[in-house]
Amino acid sequence: MNTFSKRFSGILIVCIGCTFFAFSDSNTQQNTPAKTSSSVQSEKKTEKSEPSASDSTSTEAVKAADDAEKGEEKKKDALYSSIQDNSLMLADGNRWYYEGFDPRGRVVFTVLYEGDKELERMTRRYESSASVYPVEQTIVAGETKEIIRYTPSGKELRIEKYGKDKKVIEKTENTYDSDDNLIVQVHTEGAVIEKTVWKFLKGTAVSQLKYRNGEKTAFIELKKGKRIVHIYKNDKEVFVTEEK
Repeated sequence: MNTFSKRFSGILIVCIGCTFFAFSDSNTQQNTPAKTSSSVQSEKKTEKSEPSASDSTSTEAVKAADDAEKGEEKKKDALYSSIQDNSLMLADGNRWYYEGFDPRGRVVFTVLYEGDKELERMTRRYESSASVYPVEQTIVAGETKEIIRYTPSGKELRIEKYGKDKKVIEKTENTYDSDDNLIVQVHTEGAVIEKTVWKFLKGTAVSQLKYRNGEKTAFIELKKGKRIVHIYKNDKEVFVTEEK
């Protein structure tokens, strides 16, 4: 007998001296090879569908969403903030910022670090415990320093910038009228001195005069919705234009 068992619809048995015939109950059955375990497994394999392009896309989308969520969690872990009665601290990765307050809650200094390197430090000085605005502010960033002095109302009065040799490299001086309007500004940088003078009428600026090293360079009429600019050279008007 071969390895594949067979079923027959009829079996013929011949004996010496006797002849027997045996028939199956049904003639409609067909001879069919029995299924081996290997053939069943083969069919099961073929029944399994191959992954489609949409399945692959869905898997990639889920993975991307997981990666994005993990990235957000890491970002949240890197952020830090703390508020106390006399200080405020914010951190983002290896960069952090700190503010210190006096007993009245006024900012007296700030500092910005990246790793162990100080990027900028600011200090403020107040004239008295009753002062709302600082009288002076100093900002140090690397090898440069900037000192700003303020009016009692908190407006910039004088700004000086120092280089690495501790000499003034740039300076701005402001003058205000009794209504706290800026009426004169003088900016000095190197050998160049630029001066701007404003004229006010009922609290509104109506004109500007500009000078460079003492020579008039422009007169500007400030009108509602437009400016009329007069350009001067050697104290003579050489050009006029209107700007909106």
